[in-house]
Amino acid sequence: ILNRFIFLIFENETFAREYVLSDEDAENIVQDVFLDFWEKKELLPLPINILAYLFTSIKTVALT
Repeated sequence: ILNRFIFLIFENETFAREYVLSDEDAENIVQDVFLDFWEKKELLPLPINILAYLFTSIKTVALT
């Protein structure tokens, strides 16, 4: 499970870098999105495609 989680973080940071100029900004966006997801996990409808949710959230935050 930990390896999959680490892979998700890496994959999402790479995705975020497509929308922002700095690695630090990409990292902050991914951290914020993961934190938001974790805080809302009980409120999200099931079933949920977690990857789609994360990618959409990252893109939305990066573009705002």
